Order: sequence, then structure tokens, then C-alpha cells
Amino acid sequence: MPVKIPTRMPALTLWQPWAWAVFHAGKRIENRDWAPSPNLLGQTMAIHAAVKRPLTVDLEFVLELTEGEPPMPSRDGFVFGAVVGLARLVGWYDTRGMYDGRRVVSLPEHQIAVEAVGGSPWWRKKVGNVGWVLDEAIELERPVPAVGQQGTWWLSGPLLEQVLDACGACNGCGLLARYELDGRWCHRCFDRRLDEAAQLSMRAS
Repeated sequence: MPVKIPTRMPALTLWQPWAWAVFHAGKRIENRDWAPSPNLLGQTMAIHAAVKRPLTVDLEFVLELTEGEPPMPSRDGFVFGAVVGLARLVGWYDTRGMYDGRRVVSLPEHQIAVEAVGGSPWWRKKVGNVGWVLDEAIELERPVPAVGQQGTWWLSGPLLEQVLDACGACNGCGLLARYELDGRWCHRCFDRRLDEAAQLSMRAS
């Protein structure tokens, strides 16, 4: 059964250099003072880079943490005002325990990673009480210009089509396809198509 290509996708706007760090420096925690809606758990989100230029203190933080590897762009060398990649929200760590009294909310296979948020150098409680945990981050082949918003917002229509096209999206599911096949299908959808073909062959025989 084919996977339905999404008609809309949640998006999150990050200042630079934080958006850059998600795709180049292993940043898997986004610090916020509010928790995501529970229905976002497990969803792929578009990461949007804000138009605001980076603060010196933020540049210094990332430079110290990464020790300059990989080299970070200059203050004006980042991408601004565009969707720069996709990442999956696999959980969050809330020091206030606001979700049914729980501090940790996660997909089962990512619980350990979410529980370890407090020990990550990317966790900055002074910025916010909630650490959003990201995984499966994929940078777009080309940034897609877009106007961001505060909070969680949504991509749809032509803008979403541009984003999916720029990430080399799978023909079957439209999402996060790091191709190792023929450049058209991710492994999950390719395997599904093989199974369907095998079933049709068995029925025909």
C-alpha cells in the first residue's frame, strides 16, 4: 500500500548559527521555553533559518563547542530567511514535567537519548526549560526561501513541494530519503514495492 505524501509539514524557525549546527555540528537539541504539541511527536519538521543575524555570544558558543570543526561560516555567511533542512522530532525533555507529570516524552526507541538531554553540551536550560530532541536531520540540496513565524508553523502547497523537491524526497513517501538505490525510492518504499511485486507474481502464477 503506497505511503501518503504529506499535504502539510510542521516547521520551526531557528536563529543562526543554531540552524546551521543542526546539520553540520551534530546539534540534536533545540532549547525552548515551551513544549511541542503531543501530536508532533515522531513527525518530520522543516527547519527554517530566521532572517535575524547571529549574536556574537551564540557564535562564540558554537565555535568553542565544535573547536572550529567543521568550519563555521562568517556572521553574514549563513543562510537566512529560508528552509534549510528537515529533522524528525523524536521526543522532548521538560524540566517542569508539564506533560502528564512526565519530564521525558519520547518515541520508545529514543527514550535513552531523550533522558540524556541534561548531559548534552547543547542543553542550555537558561534559554528554556524544554529540550526538543531531533534526529534524522537532512540538509536540503538548496535552501528554499520562506518567511518564518514564531512557534510551530506549517508548510503546505507550493512551498512544501519546493522543500520536498530540494531534499530529494522519495517518490513513495516524500520524506527523508538518503538514496542508496536508483535515486527515486528510499529503502522502506523500495522494499514495499518489491513485496507488492512478489505478491502480484504469486497471484498470477
